[in-house]
Amino acid sequence: MWHPCTQMKQLEATPPLAIARGEGPWLIDTEGRRYLDAISSWWVNLFGHCNPRINAAITDQLGKIEHVMLAGATHEPVVELSERLAKLTGLGHAFYGSDGASATEIALKMSAHYWRNAGQPEKNGFISLKNGYHGETVGALSVTDIPLFKTTYEPLLRHTVQVPTPDARLAEAGETAEAYALRCAVALEVHLAEHASTTAAFIVEPLVQGAAGMAMYHPAYLTRARELCDRYRVHLIADEIAVGFGRTGTMFACEQAALFQQAGTHAEIAPPSRSRRSAPAESGGSVSCRGGSKFGCEQGSHPPPNPLPSREGGCAQTEPAPAGSPANHGDGTPSPLEGWTETARISSADYGAPSPLRGEGWGEGDDPPNRVSRIADFICLSKGITGGYLPLSAVLTTDDIYAAFYDDATARGFLHSHSYTGNPLACRAALAVLDIFEHDNVIAANRVKALDFTRILGEVAAHTRVRHFRHLGMIWAFDVADAAPGFSTRFHQAALALGAFIRPVGHTVYVMPPYVTSADEMRALADAMLLCLDNTEI
Repeated sequence: MWHPCTQMKQLEATPPLAIARGEGPWLIDTEGRRYLDAISSWWVNLFGHCNPRINAAITDQLGKIEHVMLAGATHEPVVELSERLAKLTGLGHAFYGSDGASATEIALKMSAHYWRNAGQPEKNGFISLKNGYHGETVGALSVTDIPLFKTTYEPLLRHTVQVPTPDARLAEAGETAEAYALRCAVALEVHLAEHASTTAAFIVEPLVQGAAGMAMYHPAYLTRARELCDRYRVHLIADEIAVGFGRTGTMFACEQAALFQQAGTHAEIAPPSRSRRSAPAESGGSVSCRGGSKFGCEQGSHPPPNPLPSREGGCAQTEPAPAGSPANHGDGTPSPLEGWTETARISSADYGAPSPLRGEGWGEGDDPPNRVSRIADFICLSKGITGGYLPLSAVLTTDDIYAAFYDDATARGFLHSHSYTGNPLACRAALAVLDIFEHDNVIAANRVKALDFTRILGEVAAHTRVRHFRHLGMIWAFDVADAAPGFSTRFHQAALALGAFIRPVGHTVYVMPPYVTSADEMRALADAMLLCLDNTEI
């Protein structure tokens, strides 16, 4: 077989890790050795491997209907899933695909087709962020900005424009993440002021650019982008494929931008200045990704693994933050925006710490779906939507966009399809995932767990090799200052030997574990990372 994103020749000397089964956050190989799945198997697994509730839902569906084409037919799971996603997002129309790249393709095509149906076919251009990643099919790769994936296929790709990333690591000394985000938004504004008439949409990964090395940025950028898209009549596509379903601390990352917008703390938009072109948009070009590939390390040998270690002198567990502290609402429950507060508290001094969004009481009385629809015209969902079980993606959009396709003429309809669109088994898995979120109050529980995990990782954050330690929701990342070529492979191999499945992105180490990971398991993972960091040959 031909493995994805792999130089197959390397596998001749380095066989892939042979996994036989999984239990909760653990992967178990054919020899019975266990590895903590610290990256949720490419960020898809939410509630652990072989989750009994998701298993039961799929098994039940197998006895009813495994698949039926969704063109001219329908079924209960896809109808219920569409209704529940609409309630969660405030975007009332769902179109299904098979994977994240498919969702990107759907959103791009739907946006351009909308403008065509609206009598403005010239509005067919797209803007994305530098270092952004949106998939590897031809349309998705056109708005991706990672040379490793893009350069070879450049002759096949459509011309697009990239604007500066608000990645907080790039802020000037003393500049806050919020100030830097707003400074980056100026380039977007300048471009739209000149090219809105030919621009269909701006596509963005909200709050975290995964393939850029878990580049985190302030929600002020999204609120400003929303205002600019409204002003210049351009769609905003929120690519929440990686960050949706609780990864950033709220169900969807867009919610945090809406909460920030609700607080009304950022400055009014200044008119675009023709003299402010120090950070211009780049047309069709790309810049070197700080982190490298989202797929992590180069293939290397897998040393014999041992159980996760207990490192002498490890980080001790501390008490939860007291009620009324900056990270809490005042009732002991962390704020939805606690990630920014905690990051500011623990980050290296050179990170350009985000402003502490305390926000006690933010969001009370505010319907969460309104938060998503206030920011996005389209939201792309995949990865965690089925808990890591089955391929599924969805694009949700507004009544206005749907209405532009509703017509007697077939050509005005959205003529896009996948053979397995809205597969009943995948939809039942997704419904089980939503049930778990609802019945277990997962978002609130994760806010408490995230604070505990961040304290557990305190010694990692303080390590002399670590720079830009950052945290948002259930994502933690840091850069290794002295990482030499081949670092990601060496770190991956060393972590495997310690029983941890981690794949750094270039010089960035990140953990995005399943939500069922315990404090003890996170403590063991922290010990493994410390042992890897202590080895200066890695």
